[in-house]
Amino acid sequence: MGGQARAVWEDVTGSTPLTITSDCASFTTTVSARFWLMNYQNVSDATKLATELYREMLIVPFDVRIVVLGKRLDALEGRLLVMYITDRYAYDTLLRQEHYTEVAHSTAVRFLDGKEIHLEFSGNLVPVTKSGSQPAFKFEAFKDNRVEFTVRVKHHEESPSGRIYFMNEPKVAKGEQSQSPVCVLDVELPQSIAPRAGKSFDALNDELSFHWGDHNNSGPPSLHTHHEKSAITNGHDKTIVNGNVKFNSKDT
Repeated sequence: MGGQARAVWEDVTGSTPLTITSDCASFTTTVSARFWLMNYQNVSDATKLATELYREMLIVPFDVRIVVLGKRLDALEGRLLVMYITDRYAYDTLLRQEHYTEVAHSTAVRFLDGKEIHLEFSGNLVPVTKSGSQPAFKFEAFKDNRVEFTVRVKHHEESPSGRIYFMNEPKVAKGEQSQSPVCVLDVELPQSIAPRAGKSFDALNDELSFHWGDHNNSGPPSLHTHHEKSAITNGHDKTIVNGNVKFNSKDT
């Protein structure tokens, strides 16, 4: 169908005789439309399949890189953060402030905008999720695409490593044919235990450019002379009195 209406596929096999010669199929029609030849055994589902395939082909593909960050919480537990990025520096802050370590990364992988990506695991790492649900997320172009979850080590005497399979469809039941993964990455938790996440006083002091112990005066204002107050400054011309930061005016 043309115009503004959404394309609707119809099975016109009966009204469109085909002439097949070797590997070539030809037909004659007086209808102005888009035709699609399908070799499909289940004829009753052909229209549904054609519509689904057509919608899939309209989705824009994007080439992204998968990065897996990990940190060890204790001997038998860790955290994994899976990111889908186009910028190498997009996760530098996580490495510094959240105590993550890059444990795996992929080459360019193609994902479809708006489609869900499902994660499957094998090896000595098991994801800890609500009700045993499969980790998944929807890839959206030009947005922050990540999924974070806890993993547990099944056998403490073995290496804390495993393999992540990135799939386009959810996990199938045992015995059913499994699909091919889009990407497979080997991951291993760091050996050292990561500090608990949280901004320390040292990091805060670095940002404010003053030493908390030397410049935070908790006593009453009357205990400090004008000379003492004017001395409590830093490189940004701040005065800290009773924990309050004041900007000094400069003499011209």
